Amino acid sequence: MSATRGQGFDCPHCKNHRLKVHDTRGLKSSNIIRRVRKCSACAARFTTWEYLESAAQAAARREAGPMLEVWLDLSWKDRQTVLRVGRALALAPNEKNKESV
Repeated sequence: MSATRGQGFDCPHCKNHRLKVHDTRGLKSSNIIRRVRKCSACAARFTTWEYLESAAQAAARREAGPMLEVWLDLSWKDRQTVLRVGRALALAPNEKNKESV
């Protein structure tokens, strides 16, 4: 059993953050890990499901980091404008579409 510190898990019963991993199992042909955790304070047991990301997903997240920061700084109205213009550009006919028709 190992203590889990700094992973963001709290006991759903007493909100204590001192938990121990009681059992760990990976699912076959999947990137999911099932862990049974036990609270040190109230002894409650609960299950967490952790999804492992591939190297490509991690790289995409790192590359999107600066854009995500810009997106989060926008107001709600500005976000709606960006989405509206993006949809219009994506659906607008372009030279490739004219040639294939």
